[in-house]
Amino acid sequence: MEVVWHHELHQESHRLPAGGRNLWTTVGRHGSELARHSSANRLSAGLKAIGTERGDVVAWLVGHHPEWIYLYFAVAKLGAIVLPLQAHRVGRSDEAMTYSLKKAGVKVLVIGDITGVDQTDDTVPYLCSLFPEVKTAKPGNLQIKRIGTYSMNEVLTMGSDAKLIAEVTALQDQLDCHDPFQLVFTSDMIIRNASNVYPSVIEVPITKHPKVKDVRVVSVPDPASVEEICACIILKEGQTTDPEEMKTYCVKIGMVPIELPGYFIFLDEFPVTTTMQKVDRKKLRLIAMEKLGLPKES
Repeated sequence: MEVVWHHELHQESHRLPAGGRNLWTTVGRHGSELARHSSANRLSAGLKAIGTERGDVVAWLVGHHPEWIYLYFAVAKLGAIVLPLQAHRVGRSDEAMTYSLKKAGVKVLVIGDITGVDQTDDTVPYLCSLFPEVKTAKPGNLQIKRIGTYSMNEVLTMGSDAKLIAEVTALQDQLDCHDPFQLVFTSDMIIRNASNVYPSVIEVPITKHPKVKDVRVVSVPDPASVEEICACIILKEGQTTDPEEMKTYCVKIGMVPIELPGYFIFLDEFPVTTTMQKVDRKKLRLIAMEKLGLPKES
């Protein structure tokens, strides 16, 4: 039997007694199936109001809050693609985060509120280190890199429009159970010791090494960790180095053990796809395995 899940959500929310089933009790907030369904409809309509369409990728970093549940259902109701993020999985630098978001084709990014502490020393310098735009901006003239930012309340308010809610409801009838729903991983993601490692998190910092011209990270077979990380490096003209120097550099810049490549190899060029538009990681992986003397997979 083929069932579109949002139909089941609608039926479930009306099948339960008044008040419905409690879904969460964290931080003093309570919710029910019916409340979730209603809030998801408003949020879905609000996302549509700001330009989100069927097939768009919507990502979020909101922690363990009810908004996570609202977003999950609201995005899917639109026929958009769900992409929950974890900060430690997409990188700790602006470059790594930007690369990851572009790689996934994210159109809308939702971030949770920022909580602080009651008291801290040197607050202004600390904030300036987090937000360089604040340090160089004049009052009322904050230099923001991206525009088109909305608060969750603004999106929900826009989503309260009855016409928009009707449009979203009608759109749900066009969705099919075979439509793409959630982006779980990309093809170049590496699984190491049961952890997901994104190549961009490793590639971006290695690229900053003064001797490195370009780098691509691929996985190679490893009996102990399922997949081992291999950094394939093209050096700048006239430069020389060795795996030990590169490993020392990675440790020095704070690369965590799970992301630290087990192998470093040096190449003159990377294989490219037939369209010549990007590096062919599958071929690069085979080259790395051959260079490392690893047996071919059956």
